[in-house]
Amino acid sequence: MMTMLTTNPKHKVFAAKHAKFMYHRVHGNSAEVRAYADMIDTFENRFIEMMSARMGMDAETVRIEFFTDGTDHWLNAEHAKERRLVDEIISNGKKSKKLICRY
Repeated sequence: MMTMLTTNPKHKVFAAKHAKFMYHRVHGNSAEVRAYADMIDTFENRFIEMMSARMGMDAETVRIEFFTDGTDHWLNAEHAKERRLVDEIISNGKKSKKLICRY
């Protein structure tokens, strides 16, 4: 902010004789952001591999359905079972008798 205030050519800037100025870099640096983005891509690629193996779907289908729209996806227990992400559903301590839908 200090840089923005003191470098605006439309304003005359005054400072006390013993004033100190400090500026901060933009939050984070570009190398860290790039490394973080690479780490996110690596994690997502591993998640896609694990999910596709568990769900019996090809990796590209999993990527398109769960990872390309930039949003979080919520599955209820029944939907997770249909997707083969869970094997059984327990309700009141009893397992569900419903069949699993296979792809």
